[in-house]
Amino acid sequence: HTEITFPLAQAMGRRGKAFYKSIEKRRKAILSTAIQEFFTAVDEDDNGYLDYHEFVVAQTVVAEMAGEWFDHDEATKVFEDVHMVDKNTDHRISRKEFESILLELLDVIPKNREEIVELLAEKAAVVLSMHRRELGREIRAFFTSVDANHDGVVDAEEIAKLDELVADLAPADKLEALKGLEVKDFDKGKKDGKVDLNEFTPQLAKRLKKLEVPMHALVQKLRERREIGR
Repeated sequence: HTEITFPLAQAMGRRGKAFYKSIEKRRKAILSTAIQEFFTAVDEDDNGYLDYHEFVVAQTVVAEMAGEWFDHDEATKVFEDVHMVDKNTDHRISRKEFESILLELLDVIPKNREEIVELLAEKAAVVLSMHRRELGREIRAFFTSVDANHDGVVDAEEIAKLDELVADLAPADKLEALKGLEVKDFDKGKKDGKVDLNEFTPQLAKRLKKLEVPMHALVQKLRERREIGR
């Protein structure tokens, strides 16, 4: 079918212009919805904002697709520095800020912008899912490092060593969530004074989120920590 362009709409007269405006309004609404889906896919804690460590996922996805759909230099200029996106400098990215910067990137793409953003959202969901699996795997492996006597559970003495084991996972001012942890912080099931793998994994994962460190970086740090402990 023939695409309704602005010059064509002008040639069609007043009705053509009105039709063109209605089409453009619908396109913008569809594009806005697609961008919000991308934002939601990256907003891991569903708080309506992207913390800097969550924005890293958007950066990763856009970087992977730059060159295929985006001009690489333009994508780098727009998305490389999170501070360019965080216009009000509140250390988080609002939906409005995210949509504005993504529209700036999409301005150079004449067609299929909605489909591209939908693919970005799908890719972001895949990346986050992969990171969660990798983090879970590393936490389970990390458990064996904490379980010094390899009896399948960690007790108060072993938990007390966590402060030392996690000291390099984040800057000192972010480590409060992991300091001074005790058995009771993990022993949510049997409450028998010991922590098994199924109790340890979700509780540590919950606290690791508070470090505001990108998941892929946490995976790498936990892996390095585990290698050192061998």
